[in-house]
Amino acid sequence: MAFISSRVLLFFLSLVFIIISQAKPQPSFFHFCIYDEGNYTSRTYEENLNLALSDLTISNDTNTYKGGFYPNSHGEDSDRVFAIGLCRRDINADVCRSCLNESRFALKQLCPNQKEAIGWYDNCMLSRYSKEVKSVLDGMISEAESDKFATRILDMPDNSTIYALVQCTPDLEDKACSDCLKAISEEIPECCLGKEGGRYYTPSCNFRYETHSFFNLTADAPPPQIKGRIILQYLTSLRCGILANSISSKIRDTTDNFSDANKLGKGGFGEVYKGKLPDGQEIAVKRLSKNSKQGDLEFKNEVLLVAKLQHRNLVRLLGFCLEGSERLLIYEFVPNRSLDRYLFDPMKRAHLDWEKRSKIIKGIARGLLYLHEDSRLRIIHRDLKAGNILLDVEMNPKVSDFGMARMFVLDQTEGNTNNIVGTYGYMAPEYAMFGYFSVKSDIFSFRVLILEIVTGQKITCFRNGDDKEYLPSYTWKSWKEGTASTLIDPTLRGSPITEMMRCINIGLLCVQENVADRPDMTSVVFMLSGNSVTLPIPKQPASFMLSGVISTTSLQPDTAQYCYDTGNYTSNSTYRANIDSLLSSMSSNTKIDYGFYNFSASDYPDEVNAIALCRGDISPNNCRTCINASSQDLLQACPNQKEAIFWAQKCFVRYSNRSIFGFMEANPKRAYYNIGNVSDIEKFNEMLFPLLESLRIRASLGNSTHKFALQSVPAPDYQTIYALLQCTPDLTKLDSEGTPQSPWSSLVPPLLPPTTQGMHIWH
Repeated sequence: MAFISSRVLLFFLSLVFIIISQAKPQPSFFHFCIYDEGNYTSRTYEENLNLALSDLTISNDTNTYKGGFYPNSHGEDSDRVFAIGLCRRDINADVCRSCLNESRFALKQLCPNQKEAIGWYDNCMLSRYSKEVKSVLDGMISEAESDKFATRILDMPDNSTIYALVQCTPDLEDKACSDCLKAISEEIPECCLGKEGGRYYTPSCNFRYETHSFFNLTADAPPPQIKGRIILQYLTSLRCGILANSISSKIRDTTDNFSDANKLGKGGFGEVYKGKLPDGQEIAVKRLSKNSKQGDLEFKNEVLLVAKLQHRNLVRLLGFCLEGSERLLIYEFVPNRSLDRYLFDPMKRAHLDWEKRSKIIKGIARGLLYLHEDSRLRIIHRDLKAGNILLDVEMNPKVSDFGMARMFVLDQTEGNTNNIVGTYGYMAPEYAMFGYFSVKSDIFSFRVLILEIVTGQKITCFRNGDDKEYLPSYTWKSWKEGTASTLIDPTLRGSPITEMMRCINIGLLCVQENVADRPDMTSVVFMLSGNSVTLPIPKQPASFMLSGVISTTSLQPDTAQYCYDTGNYTSNSTYRANIDSLLSSMSSNTKIDYGFYNFSASDYPDEVNAIALCRGDISPNNCRTCINASSQDLLQACPNQKEAIFWAQKCFVRYSNRSIFGFMEANPKRAYYNIGNVSDIEKFNEMLFPLLESLRIRASLGNSTHKFALQSVPAPDYQTIYALLQCTPDLTKLDSEGTPQSPWSSLVPPLLPPTTQGMHIWH
């Protein structure tokens, strides 16, 4: 090892799996104290050692991370210390540094004064497939040469699967990395004969394989360096002989060069085109938007997840193609396209009789049951909606679009994220507000699909006569009043009313506030199987809107709007053009990274002022996505008003024909509260009100770009109170601190029920 001198500490580790809770201990630590180079006694050497190791774990410089590789040194001459930290490529920087931090303390204790030492997290166990494993490793060596990292999944003849990972330290030349891995390959028959999984580590490279998945399929790892090469892979059971030698140009030909005539649809990922192979087989080609960074991650996620899923109610992935910046997913072609095209079209909806709708509901349920319980991997879809349900020629449903899905290990039941993705209105409240997700999050989304299928109307556009209602709230209100049958799509008259009412009942069971009260998919499939199963009586759903604030009591929606009555504009006017220009500028502006936008256009009488504010805990990309979606929703909700405001969970957008920058306005407002009650309101409020006051002070002390605060505190006889407060940063400290019209002084407790567990206020 030329790199390691007598004064080098080589520090190497590998993390077995991503720890969901950082409080959990790391797995067993393995080490090797190298005694040949002697011990150190110098105080200076020890200080340099501590500094070299410490610097590995505290650097926040993304340039230092380099895909999990941290080279470092401290000191001079005989007291100079070299240190290397290496994490698996598929874990993020924070988890990597946490692992390094734990390892440096462990290594110092186990090798207290050796000048050279090595430590690994989670070392060897190994495989019963010695010949096959060696073949897998040999096949990965060339891939790892340039990238210093590779993973592979191999199906075995006995229906088991081998998962393998190799890694070299990035400081190695390509040939040195190859030689290191070849040396490991020669040792496989000796070390691993008869074993079911194992790890082989050296100071410069390592190899691990198991018969279960252990690497992170969805980590935000650095993208592989693709040097003009093409990767095209097809599942062996799906006509791979036809496609195996194709490249992206041939796939392009099948779609007539991605012509508009062949376009099937467009989403956040990119566009979908219909294609036809030379033998006449029809395919659907999903083309990643080239300027979408998030889409690139979604692409990898979808390939890695869907390739292992096989179920009649899940869309089949035939293959994928990577060539330069081109990213293509090749799916089976589903002729009737998506459910929303039938369900929300007044003419096509009439073709969906109850027999077909019942089959669609049950098929979606079986597909989710497979994802949650019956597949090798436990998958949370996270974006279940009518647009992601495809219908085949016999109107059988197929769940599609797994770009936002998350994989759980078999014994994992929940997770959390700061990157909240999906479609508002379909999201479970615990996910939309705090990022907590589980199989019960998909259950919540499934209830929306049930209600939309039974009523034939969108969740946010339900029509009750001339009034526009929020479908879930109106469903509960009708259920309580015994009039839920009036919700049923009029085109279904004459269909079995008992079956349709049963589906509404199941839908309400799926939206209970307590996640534990929502049925799992096994129970849902059982309840849908026949009328002989007695259904539980649903409780009142999670959150209701405050009556007396702006509108009537209803289930808490994910968005709200207010259209002012201060005047209207015409559709083709300069005023409308100015609105469009400002809203577009805000959602496309990449220079502002703090989430607050303030733009103006033109002069009187066509002057327009617009502001947008994103929640302080979301990324700039998610902020712009929210502003773009909210701008479109605002123009639909208030089509010709000169002043309007739209609130979403992660942002709000507002425009006006008067100056609105720097003015504190307490109205209009939206306020919602949870219907669950607190057992001891006095003790609860003893924690709540100081928390709100603390957040008020902290937010008011913010600067011209951020006035935002969030915090959680424990509460007696309760789990935790989570609170978030934000002001537009154009307000002064006095305005931000509040007046008698500040949110909680005006709404707590006069309008809120005295025992409410939670509230949400927009204004």
